Amino acid sequence: MVNPGNIPVTRQCCLPDREHHRDHHLHAHRDQRQREENFRHGHRDRTDRSGLTYTHEDATYYAGVRITDNPVATITGDAPLTYTVNPALPSGLTLNPTTGAISGTPVAVTAQGTYTVTATNAVIASSTTRDLKITVAATPISFTASPTTLAPGSSTVLTWDANSVPGIFTAVTISATPADITLPATFTLAGTANVTPMVTTTYTLTATPAGGGAAITKTCLVLYGPGHGSHPEWQQRPGQQRSDRHPLWTPGVHPGRIQPAGCGHRHS
Repeated sequence: MVNPGNIPVTRQCCLPDREHHRDHHLHAHRDQRQREENFRHGHRDRTDRSGLTYTHEDATYYAGVRITDNPVATITGDAPLTYTVNPALPSGLTLNPTTGAISGTPVAVTAQGTYTVTATNAVIASSTTRDLKITVAATPISFTASPTTLAPGSSTVLTWDANSVPGIFTAVTISATPADITLPATFTLAGTANVTPMVTTTYTLTATPAGGGAAITKTCLVLYGPGHGSHPEWQQRPGQQRSDRHPLWTPGVHPGRIQPAGCGHRHS
């Protein structure tokens, strides 16, 4: 007779199928949680990289000048991603909701502001953010004429500078309406030119932005005539009597359409 207490018992070496599936599910859930946590903290596979960065994160742009696109430099997280920004970018600038790139032409001077871009993965309900600083400064270009009122045979000096901020403009041209044979044919980004118009003349400077987009133009009106009145910015029309109550008129121009001498600024 065999005593049951003397029979060795060997335990099974493998888990039941249902326990194996449970462990697999737990591991998959843990891995999913880890991916979400990595995205929220701006790193993947336990690295320490920032989740979202831009090529230019403290940028100064210029009113009327198309910017060089500012793309996402790095992004950590699984696609698909969508991008939003708060508050809205300065007028004229846009954020691509698919790529995150910032582009456009700012419209007006805007003080430095902080803009928060958020990249969101709706599938795993996770997001990462990046703060950008953006300033829109005045267009860095000047164009003047001195003097702006000429007696017959007199000259004026045109002075311009489209290179006060290097790299913004690549070329400059100056034209005259009507044509002025004393105006040079070629121009550097900054310089001067002595001109002697024979009639009232508008000089137009056109600067080409390095980033493309519309050209920037500035104009100077130089008045020409035989005399100067109590209002030196106007010219006297032949036969017109001087008066302290009315400005003097440029020759051949109707008083209702006359413009003061000087220089202005516009975008093409």
